[in-house]
Amino acid sequence: MSEIAAYGYSKDKRPDKRQIAIGISIGSNTIPAAITIQKGNRNDKKHFVQTYNAVKRVLQKGSLLVFDCGANTKENKKRIVKDEYGYLTLRPKHVGTYRWYLDMFKSSVPIQITIKPKVAEGEGYDTEVGSGREYLCVKINDDEEFKYVYFSKDLFEDQIRKKVKKFKRQIGKGNDLDKKAKKHKAIEMIPSDVGWIGIYPEIQKVLQTIDNPYINGLDGFFILESSVDMDPEKALLIYKDG
Repeated sequence: MSEIAAYGYSKDKRPDKRQIAIGISIGSNTIPAAITIQKGNRNDKKHFVQTYNAVKRVLQKGSLLVFDCGANTKENKKRIVKDEYGYLTLRPKHVGTYRWYLDMFKSSVPIQITIKPKVAEGEGYDTEVGSGREYLCVKINDDEEFKYVYFSKDLFEDQIRKKVKKFKRQIGKGNDLDKKAKKHKAIEMIPSDVGWIGIYPEIQKVLQTIDNPYINGLDGFFILESSVDMDPEKALLIYKDG
């Protein structure tokens, strides 16, 4: 019943529920430095500005701000640099904007990065949390901004597996629709001067397999953008920890 509760994009996939948007800024010490609350239909790009204005009151000049692609806009990045801070963020994954950088990646010699599993301290022993992963990376200096283009074979295989599963699920829904259509002689009746015209379902057989529309050639790739020139491994570790 909150006055700022509103219907908006639901990350929990519950568009039928009203929500509020909470922004949290956490320092490298994992302690929250600022919390902001906005209406549930406020997008991340605009919400970021409020959170940024709150947290910069306690930031030292030269601090590095890490945020995801939801707040990645030219205006937000310019604002950060103008205030003498740095940023590290994820580039939104769009085919059109990724193509050029992927071409650069494929025409370059990438460096190899191995990220070891995290180690959690226990009572008298240490345990590995998660699994290690290898990456290939190409760093590109692009108009006073550094692009770190990463590729992971493990990530590629994981994304392809999920997209194949999703595609099969969508095909299954189509098959369910076909079963429902077969129960009726006509799915719609349209009146005309000479009588009623019935529209009947018919399956069009294709000779080739249907391409998976979810596989777009970006699988396994992601790009980090930063105002700071740093080692690709360091950039990746900072973003993953952030």
